[in-house]
Amino acid sequence: MRSDRIKSSFRIGRVVEQRWLRAVPESIKSSPEDDKKKHIDFYVDLPSHSFSVDVKGNNPPHEIWLEIKNVNGDTGWLYGEATHIAFDVPELGGFVMVLSEVLRDYVAKNVKKEFVTKRKAYKKLYTRKDRSDVITYLTITDLLTLPHKVVTYSNKYNHPVTGEQIQFNDRSRDS
Repeated sequence: MRSDRIKSSFRIGRVVEQRWLRAVPESIKSSPEDDKKKHIDFYVDLPSHSFSVDVKGNNPPHEIWLEIKNVNGDTGWLYGEATHIAFDVPELGGFVMVLSEVLRDYVAKNVKKEFVTKRKAYKKLYTRKDRSDVITYLTITDLLTLPHKVVTYSNKYNHPVTGEQIQFNDRSRDS
């Protein structure tokens, strides 16, 4: 991966994590070790229950990529220890959150064990050139057929200088 692509990925990841934190302020950022080895971005402790989540961004609704094996050929984030995966979907105004176990079961039953080109990787396997990863993609429609929760974005943020909490209305949805 080129240096500029890595920087862009990390920047996008930080933006998505900030969106998650505003939407679910009870979240506690995982340690760098849990993030890397367990594929857990946040721990969430609600009065009703606790869970862990791996937050995913930068996927258009027609191409939700899932990592079965990582670039080194090790277990991908789909098989990490997070109890939930939350996909950032701006078109829905939030995150589509599914149980990791349910998503893994869906992949096991619906993704063909056939390696194809990237263009044909919908519900089939794909490996990038000179890498040991195994990935596939689904669509947002596929995810929405699974039991899920849409965690809507917050319309509040803290001003970076004054700390004042500011609420805004999303006018783009009114047009």
